[in-house]
Amino acid sequence: MSYDVELRGITMDALAEATKPHPFYSGDVTQLVYQNPATQTAWTIEPGNEAPFVKLSVPRGSWYAQEAALELAGMAAAFTLTLFSLEDKVELAGFEPIREAIWKANAVARRTIADLGDSTFFHAPTSHGSHWWEWQSLVAAHQNELGAGGYVPQLLWAVDLESKRAALAFVWSEGQAQVFPPADAIIAHAPGGGDLLLPYPVVMEALGDLLTPHHFSDGVGTFLVPVEKDAECRERWRTAFDNETRFPSMADSGVRIAPPTLILDDLEA
Repeated sequence: MSYDVELRGITMDALAEATKPHPFYSGDVTQLVYQNPATQTAWTIEPGNEAPFVKLSVPRGSWYAQEAALELAGMAAAFTLTLFSLEDKVELAGFEPIREAIWKANAVARRTIADLGDSTFFHAPTSHGSHWWEWQSLVAAHQNELGAGGYVPQLLWAVDLESKRAALAFVWSEGQAQVFPPADAIIAHAPGGGDLLLPYPVVMEALGDLLTPHHFSDGVGTFLVPVEKDAECRERWRTAFDNETRFPSMADSGVRIAPPTLILDDLEA
């Protein structure tokens, strides 16, 4: 399924030339591809009967509409384009009308697959998707700011194969300073092998004073495990829980890491 938006006022040749410097665009006059590796957001621009058109994939999470609207509104302003919805037969003028139109198309597609009983997708609150997209969009800049001596993890979607729910998690890497972004869970390597999915609040409470508040220059605040505290942090979480506390491995608990293209917002009541 797709939601198509016509770009009136420019040719494929002009678009291909204008997007050459853009790191997210590739292709030629037969098809241009937008792909953001950080958020895995992608769409194509193809020749149309009257003008090039953007072919947006639906259903997708709410962040897809956000990123697409930002890009298309910016493109329209830069090249003085008229954006026209081929589905709704209306002009889309500005960021908010574009975002709302894509989101409405997403909602229809989500409801359709729900009615069909499609079990391909997993679901999470809209707030989770927004947080994921915002964090992913800033990972590269935050990593550059932190430098080679530290690690800024990506947020991953940990999905429960039975409940079809999705949660945010990140990998705790060993032997270096690391940022701990807000999440639902932390993926840690078990001493005996395998990956454990540890509840974020439990780990944060256990580490307590070993964590250092950290603020990036853009104002984003989080916590940091200093490299000199890494070994102590790991020993503490391994010994902080009594003998009755157990966390099953991801494999045993039916949890996997899924691509963001399979994560949808919860359906509204």
